[in-house]
Amino acid sequence: MVYNFQDVALWGMIATSSPNSDERARVAQWSSIGASLGGIILMVFPIIKGDGETLGAFGFSEQQMFMVGGLIFALGGELISMLAYNMKERVQVEAPEESIKDSLFVIRHNKTLLLISLARFLTSLSPRLQQNAYFFQSVVPGLSWTKNISSGTAMTLFDVLQGLPGAISVFFATKFAKKLGGMKKILVVTKVLSVVMRTAAFFIGFDSLPKVTVVLVLLSIMNIPGGMLDIAHRSLTSDSIDEVELKTGQRTEGISFSIQNFISKLSDATKTFISGVLLTLLKHDSKIPESQQNPIFMKWQWPMFMLGPVVGDALYLLAISFLEEDNDRKKEVELLLKKKREEIREEVRASVVEAQT
Repeated sequence: MVYNFQDVALWGMIATSSPNSDERARVAQWSSIGASLGGIILMVFPIIKGDGETLGAFGFSEQQMFMVGGLIFALGGELISMLAYNMKERVQVEAPEESIKDSLFVIRHNKTLLLISLARFLTSLSPRLQQNAYFFQSVVPGLSWTKNISSGTAMTLFDVLQGLPGAISVFFATKFAKKLGGMKKILVVTKVLSVVMRTAAFFIGFDSLPKVTVVLVLLSIMNIPGGMLDIAHRSLTSDSIDEVELKTGQRTEGISFSIQNFISKLSDATKTFISGVLLTLLKHDSKIPESQQNPIFMKWQWPMFMLGPVVGDALYLLAISFLEEDNDRKKEVELLLKKKREEIREEVRASVVEAQT
């Protein structure tokens, strides 16, 4: 619960980092890069967990491994994240006294935030199991190209290789957005590529090393704009807060990024629910190893793993098609807000002088 407060504050500060949309986009970019670098540490755990010999060589049980990991993240990552306290908020307005209900009511003016939230939630409606691990633990162990590695190692290597181009691409997110014509284009290109590449990968298959190599290439191409997706979401949300301030006189970074956080939690809960329904329909038996599940469960692993997300991507594209991004309007809003804030400051100075007189 406390982490949620911190999460909202950290991402909400993107909107207050600068009155300039280009600078905010760079802040969103580098914040996402930092988050991604921290997430790389997590990739070590499936390898260690999936290989009992490696785990034993370190003298750790699985429970001890998770305890050590928890201490690393709590005393390392959480304490390091406190450095964000030193960031200067360069967009400040007088915060009006208002209730949560009033804050939510103001959000009706933010069409961009509402559409992004809807699109992100619709992605969670994909008919797939929540974790890729089901596919790697059930189907992959029986394949010749993985006979010398554990399922956890295979999954991690697959995720690293397909995700590496996307991880590198985040360093060029703002330049890429300018070439495409805006952050919305990143959202559209990402999801269109996902539909095309996943569909092609499904028909190629996975039962030989050459086929898996081709699939990895396709997914790597898909992840190049995919790595920029969250940067685009946060940048567009920060820009939309300017538009709301111009309309209402209120900045809504707090409630806006709270909604973003809420959608993430709601989406995770929805994915978990859908996974539970699918596991029931496929007659999954949690008392036996994944590689010994029934033929129906085994048959549907590849379609769900590769094609399941396509359903969510299509729904996402439907919602995001209604989002409007006008770069000229964005610059106009910035100029109008600058003028408005200067007028407010002059009024305050005049009031102070009058009071002193």
